[in-house]
Amino acid sequence: MLLAMRLDTFLLALSTFFATIGPADLVLVFAALTEKMTTPERRIMALRGTLIATGILLFFALFGEPLLKLFGITIPALR
Repeated sequence: MLLAMRLDTFLLALSTFFATIGPADLVLVFAALTEKMTTPERRIMALRGTLIATGILLFFALFGEPLLKLFGITIPALR
């Protein structure tokens, strides 16, 4: 039961990610923005972007709820 709930939550989060971020669209934007760069430069740019995004996601995963509580915002209010 608990595993099914976690799987449902994971699938909901994954579908929300794809609907809001649109990774397939971002590939086209990345290719257009880096068309004059060499392959190693593109890899560095992709790695840098991935690390920055990971840092932001981890920050809010760890400190998001306390930050909302600090400002008096409830989760239902966000929904």
